Formats: sequence, C-alpha cells, structure tokens
Amino acid sequence: MTDKEKTESNVSENFGYKMEDVSIVELKQEDLEGATVIDGFPGVGLVGSITANYLINTLKLEQIGVMRSRHFPPLTVVHRGVPMSPVRIYAGQQVCKGDICDQIVVFVSEFSPQEKLIRPMASTMLDWVKKQKCARIISVEGFRSAEETEKEKEPEVYAIASTDSSRKLITENKDTVPFEYGTVSGISGVLLNEGSRDGIDVISLLTASREGMPDAGAGARVVKAIDNMILQIDLDPEPLKKEARELEKYVQSMRAQAPKDMQASSTQSYIG
Repeated sequence: MTDKEKTESNVSENFGYKMEDVSIVELKQEDLEGATVIDGFPGVGLVGSITANYLINTLKLEQIGVMRSRHFPPLTVVHRGVPMSPVRIYAGQQVCKGDICDQIVVFVSEFSPQEKLIRPMASTMLDWVKKQKCARIISVEGFRSAEETEKEKEPEVYAIASTDSSRKLITENKDTVPFEYGTVSGISGVLLNEGSRDGIDVISLLTASREGMPDAGAGARVVKAIDNMILQIDLDPEPLKKEARELEKYVQSMRAQAPKDMQASSTQSYIG
C-alpha cells in the first residue's frame, strides 16, 4: 500500500466509513464518453429526486446500473409492479446535431443517504464518471430560504462550479445566477470539493424550495437551467409543472416507506 493509500484509508476509518462500502454494478454496457451526469439525490423539497425522475420519464432513459451498499435500507422500490434498487443509474442515447452530441446519465434515489455514506457515495460516483469519461456532473439541490420563497417573483437558480471550464458554462447561462457566498453540504458539497481537487467538471444547481414537502416547481426551474447547458437535448420544464402533483405524490410515497434516518434531508445549503 502506498503512503497515499494509507493516508486515505486512515482518513476513511477516522470518519467512520470505508470507500469499499459503496460500489456500482453495471447492468448494461454503454458508451458514455462525453455524457452529462445528473445527480438526483433528495434534499430540501426533494428537488433532486423530482428532477431526476422527470428526466428519466420524459427522455425514456433506460436503467444501466445500480449503486449498492450494505448500509442502504433493506428494501426495494416497487414502481408499476417492477422492483428497483434504492439507488439507480439511467442513461439515454446520444443526441447529435452536426458534429456536436449530448447524452444524459441520471443517478436517482428517493432516500437520503446516512451521513457516513455521503463521502463514499460521492467518491464512488466520481470514480465511475472518470472511468466512463463523462464530461461533467450536474448536482441538483434545494435549499431553505424563507426570503426567496416569499418573494412574488420566481426564485433564482444559483450555480457553483468546480473548474474554470465549468464556471464559464454557468456564467453564460441566462437561467442561473453565480453562487458567490454561502455553503453547500451533502453529496453536492463533496462532489464540488473533489471535482475541484481532481479537475473534474462539477456544477451544483440550487434553488429555494418548500421545506417538508416535495416541490416540483423548484424542479422545473432546475430543468430549465439544465436545458441551457445541454444544447442538443431539448428539455421542456412545462410538462413538469403540469405533472407536479403526480410526481410529488410518487416521491413522497416512496420516502414515507423508508426508515426514519433515510427520510431526513441530507443537505442544508446556505446562500449568503
């Protein structure tokens, strides 16, 4: 074992987790080079889960893998009679216009990871993204903000990026506001930190959300922002607004069946 591996192993043990506790099982081999990966884990307003499920349904993405851990809740998600893993990976085909192509991969879960699993889950995702040669990760989060939700105008979608190249992408996006001061925790926070360290393009999109209940309206704002980053794939947020109640009900019902420690929001972002 190298000195670096020993250090990482010691850090893992000190934080109460091991990187090998989380793994990805590929159910189908796909060429994902250059793809955009959407991180759809739940947070405030369950915005990540709602956005991810909407993209999967609208773009008819196909399941290509699962994330596994012995620490995940001992349950299966049943949707339309089909049993599914608590954390699933979906992908679509490349969409090309001329010589430029885009492709979407989605990680989705209706359950909040235990705190000790956040770092190994994010690191496992990053390792997989590097292995697949994907272009970037877009991590979706809601945050608590009474000030934003009480305004008459629609809340902003804030964006923060891990690299100079991804920062250029968000400054050119008319549907996002650069996130200048504050904190981002949970899986998004780890992805940003490790992406910055390793030169991986990670973008976190955050918007004010209703606390304690699903917020499909916040998801629609995020979909609109993503649409301006993935130019070859048309993403229309309007159907999400129309299907809001159905999607909110689905995500909420899945979470209601989870153990209590998997229902709490794992992210408490703060905009300063």
